[in-house]
Order: sequence, then C-alpha cells, then structure tokens
Amino acid sequence: MADKKPNILFETLNALFSNKEYINNLTKESIKQNIFMINRRIAIKYPLQAQVFNNNKINSYDVLKFWSDFLYTGQRPPGWIYTAGAVKSQAKKDSKKEISASLIKQYCNYYNYSLKDIEACMKFYPEETIKEIKDFEIFNKQLKSYEEANQ
Repeated sequence: MADKKPNILFETLNALFSNKEYINNLTKESIKQNIFMINRRIAIKYPLQAQVFNNNKINSYDVLKFWSDFLYTGQRPPGWIYTAGAVKSQAKKDSKKEISASLIKQYCNYYNYSLKDIEACMKFYPEETIKEIKDFEIFNKQLKSYEEANQ
C-alpha cells in the first residue's frame, strides 16, 4: 500500500489522522525524508511536543508512530494542518494593493483610527479589513452622489 515515491508529505499527513495501516507500511527512507516537514506542520497546533522531536538523533519512525497514535481520529485531517502556500500568500499581498493609500487615509479620518491600527488589522485580518475598507469606499461614493443630488 505504501508508495515508494520519495515525496509523500501530504498523503502521510492525511494518514496520520485516518489510516494507521498506511503509516505502518511507509519505508524508513520516506519517513526520514519527510519527518521534518511533518513535524513542522504539526507544530502549528502542538509546538511544545514538536520541539521535543527536533533532534537529528531521534528515531524518525518512532516520532511518526507517536504522531499517528496521538493524532489518529479515523477522520480527515483538521484545517490547521494545511497552511496557505506561496501562491495564496502572494494573492493576499496583491489584494492589499487594490486599496489606495488615500482611501486608507479617508477611512482613518472618518473613523478616527491611526494608520498603525489599520496596518495591524491588514496584517492579522487582511480579508476582513480589505472588505471593510471597500465597503467604506462604496458608502463614501453613495454619500457623495446623495449630496450632489440634493444640492
């Protein structure tokens, strides 16, 4: 059942939660090649446990067996195991460029926010912040057209 191909990271991550037989049939070479990235992914949720296994002299098969026993649910892996890759990260950066600096200044002035506050929001909640600023832009345009119509 185990594939002999060297890069089986995502299949192994999936199997940690759902397929112990797959884990038991992995070759030592496959485990050794992927254990660092497996440990790194699991460290998202379990950093202290993963740090214990960051040792070159530890048996990688035993580490994988531990993670399999610890994480096995019989179901598919939770969302935190898959993080955004370079393409998605670049897409987030590109979406930030859609908002002009002048619009951000208007937004800050209207709501009495500092630019630092908005930068922090863009860092931690980029989608929500961008949506809110775009909604503000729409609101601003509607307000201007309303004022022009009533003059």
